Amino acid sequence: MRKLLGALSCSLALAATLLPAPSATAADGDLWPAPFEYCPVGVVTNPETGATTTTCVSAVGTGGTFKLGKTEVTLTSGVRLQGGLGTRPEGPGFIEANDGMTLTGPDQAVPGGVLGIAVIQDLLPGITNIAAEVRLVGLPEMVLGRDLEMTLPLQVRLKNLLLGPNCHIGSAEEPILLHLTSGTTSPPEGVEPMTGTPGEILQPPLGALVLEFKGQTLVDNTFAVPRAQGCGALGLLNKVVDLRSGLPAAPGASYARLVTNTFVVAAADAPNVSGYEPGM
Repeated sequence: MRKLLGALSCSLALAATLLPAPSATAADGDLWPAPFEYCPVGVVTNPETGATTTTCVSAVGTGGTFKLGKTEVTLTSGVRLQGGLGTRPEGPGFIEANDGMTLTGPDQAVPGGVLGIAVIQDLLPGITNIAAEVRLVGLPEMVLGRDLEMTLPLQVRLKNLLLGPNCHIGSAEEPILLHLTSGTTSPPEGVEPMTGTPGEILQPPLGALVLEFKGQTLVDNTFAVPRAQGCGALGLLNKVVDLRSGLPAAPGASYARLVTNTFVVAAADAPNVSGYEPGM
């Protein structure tokens, strides 16, 4: 991993000397635009964590599907994972974004709402519909190599007045542990593997040497999904959610297919990035 990070940083630096600098399209180049605005490089070495960021990475979601047990959600655009790659006191790895912005994005609509009937799911907002918020409950890991490999420990929080404020699937102790890849998965025997795509490699005109993997597809169908917790008063609706969603679900019964535009830049060049538009 250490050699890979060093090689990537050297490659970016070398390319910066060989390629002409793209022109910025933003009027104000002094402001950090997305996707690197929360990359942890305020100082190269973070005095609080002892981490040194060498590379900034941001994966901006443009769509996809996320199936937990029997419930399949079509993802809306705007989900974003961002942070740094570098060295930490415990070794090389992922460094969380500043200000708690490592994983952000809009809530996702659960098809059919509470009763599983699509035609009435929006009849009484907050009551017949369910919104799903995806949260991190641990430190992600990311490896840039032949394929992008990303490990995400997640919790899905279900938002609905009847389910109460604490209804969730997954926890820090028992997360939904995604092992996303742009390559091919290794699911349990009898389950068809999924294959992602690296995307089209571009150099967008962002004022610095930024590599973009446009239309990258990350997949996983190897993860388990635990039972729901905290649903309804005293957890009385946990079994209702489990029955509705087919939980717990063994590895291979669920899957994730995330379509992203993934951006990579050397940390030293991140302050020079300008002109980003979310639709690029």
